[in-house]
Amino acid sequence: MDALANYDWIALLEKVVMAIVILLVTWLLAKLVKMGVTRLVDRLARNKDQGGGQDLGEGLGKIASLVIWLFGLMAVLQVFALQQVLTPVQNLLDGFLGALPGILGAGVILFVGLILARVARDLVRTVLETAGFDRGVARMTKGKLGGEPAPGQEASQPSSILATLVYVITVIVVVIAALQVLGIPAIAQPAQDMLQSVLDVLPAIILGLVLLGVGWFIGGLVYSLLQPTLAGTAMDRVAAERGILPEGQRASNIVARIVQAVIVLSFAVMATRVLGFPEINQFLGEVIALGSRILFGVAFIVAGVVLAGLLRSTLGRDTAGQVVYWATIALFAAMGLSYMGIAESIVNLAFGAVVVGGALAAALAFGLGGREAAARRLARAEQSAPVTPQPGTGAHAGTAGGPPSGGPGNTSAAGGPTAGGTGPGAI
Repeated sequence: MDALANYDWIALLEKVVMAIVILLVTWLLAKLVKMGVTRLVDRLARNKDQGGGQDLGEGLGKIASLVIWLFGLMAVLQVFALQQVLTPVQNLLDGFLGALPGILGAGVILFVGLILARVARDLVRTVLETAGFDRGVARMTKGKLGGEPAPGQEASQPSSILATLVYVITVIVVVIAALQVLGIPAIAQPAQDMLQSVLDVLPAIILGLVLLGVGWFIGGLVYSLLQPTLAGTAMDRVAAERGILPEGQRASNIVARIVQAVIVLSFAVMATRVLGFPEINQFLGEVIALGSRILFGVAFIVAGVVLAGLLRSTLGRDTAGQVVYWATIALFAAMGLSYMGIAESIVNLAFGAVVVGGALAAALAFGLGGREAAARRLARAEQSAPVTPQPGTGAHAGTAGGPPSGGPGNTSAAGGPTAGGTGPGAI
């Protein structure tokens, strides 16, 4: 009881009143600071969250309000001289105040950077729209990109896509700069390395996209010029008459599309070389090489079919004409498949088997089915062959009907014995 009676209740009451006053002032200041920061940031940034969340201004206002409350609580603790509680809070406040310049600098950089990113986005979109970029892309892609959006769908214009890309890159740069100001190397350094890698490869990406766009444009231009040119050469009529293509398909359109695809693939290979993707470059190179072989092989076969048709129309549709027709097709088909590189050994073996089999079948048909005709032809060939005299025949012949000279009892033309005979007149 003596302790309670001797306690300075008046001083304690003064401290309580002072603490209440500090809390009221802190509450009022926190309320005013929060309201002011929220309105100021909302008016400048206008970064309202349409999904119902807190916007940037309200968040910054709460942070400022909590800082005011932290100072007020520290003042209350100092009034009551609670050093054991005040020391950790004091250390926390010292750390916060030490980081406050960095936080404020990062906030300013982030705030200004977002405004610059929006300005850059709007500027890029306006410049591209004014220059007619969307219309040019729509003409190049025949309305697939840059055309008018369908009813009920949002427009996805190429200018908006590029503007959004610029906005994202600018925001990434600003965020990394803010992290560097905060002095957090564990986050800032990897982000900076990533950004540097993106910025290093960005020119190559842009150049690759430009090459793809140029290839697409040149391919479309070549198609628009080549297709009517080929159609004017009666290619479609000949292909329809020969039955090379299904009904409704035009040879001129197919050839022009193939040429367009080759041009686009060629520019795609150049784009991958610029980007430095060896695997994709090798893959596209193999595709183009294989496609060119297949293309020229098909051209060989088509040329053979056309030539075979011309030969058959010249020789007629009898047996000889049919043989020449199918032999020509087989020859050009073997050449085309061999050029494509499709099972060359099998193609060569099959072609040789067909040729040898045809020759053997013709020989057997002539020798077995036409033996009499073959005999007559051989006899005629023997009769028409010239006779070659044998050596020693027809030389030094005697008189007609007489024995040959030099025999026993041979006589000369005068009736006397010949020299070397065995008659009585021999010496």
